[in-house]
Amino acid sequence: MKKLRMTIVTVVKNDASGIRKTIDSVIEQDYGNIEYVIKDGGSTDGTLEIIKDAASAYPFIRYVSSKDGGIYDAMNQAMRLVTGDYVNFLNSGDYFASSFVISRVALAAAESRAAALYGDIIYINEDGSEELRKYGKLCANRLYFLTGDCINHQALFVAAKLLRREHFDISYSICADREWMLRVGLHDRRMKMKCLGFPIAFYPLDGASVINKAAYRAEADRCIKKHMRAGYPVFAFFEFLRDNKRLAELLHRVYRAVLIDKNYKKL
Repeated sequence: MKKLRMTIVTVVKNDASGIRKTIDSVIEQDYGNIEYVIKDGGSTDGTLEIIKDAASAYPFIRYVSSKDGGIYDAMNQAMRLVTGDYVNFLNSGDYFASSFVISRVALAAAESRAAALYGDIIYINEDGSEELRKYGKLCANRLYFLTGDCINHQALFVAAKLLRREHFDISYSICADREWMLRVGLHDRRMKMKCLGFPIAFYPLDGASVINKAAYRAEADRCIKKHMRAGYPVFAFFEFLRDNKRLAELLHRVYRAVLIDKNYKKL
């Protein structure tokens, strides 16, 4: 059986401390057929020098530095360098949960031949505490999007052929990955999604991860109306709950009880 080529893509601009940690976590992977593509947006803080040093030491690292229109345009540009079978977008500053994450994902991909595979994310809060954000089998259901949530792209490995066929819509600055998943039908029954049930990456919740909530909600709303118009009332109901302080607090408690594990077993 052909050993699958697994591609990790990182897009970055002016994040010298974060990119070093992300590169190190990829280098430490024990899988033997990795391709690492880094798309730099024209950094001026030493980030590019770190990337160049890593690429000169490790032949499986490829990079390009050029202007782009933001994270999703950078992801689209990075795909021009990708030659792998499956792709994971690991943000600068994020890092894999263990040195054998890619080995485990590659084995599951070879056995299942799924269009996409997804695992969990470990949030690192600003106080340094860690929480496991679980993505269970229900997340493979298209109706999951109507809750207003979606799978973090750091947790997702997607067949490269899908990303080559359909690029991210850069008219979305926050929810282009969500729109892409719905557009290609990633959660439709015709496309197999594999729930891995183990952590993929650490995701620091620092200032850089804070998003404009109003812009986020507007884009999520546009995305659902475009691709799931019949289910929009369900999405609107969840948004109504979030707009009511007491109901939002209740929804948040349910969310944490179901999806967050503060006492997860570390790898």
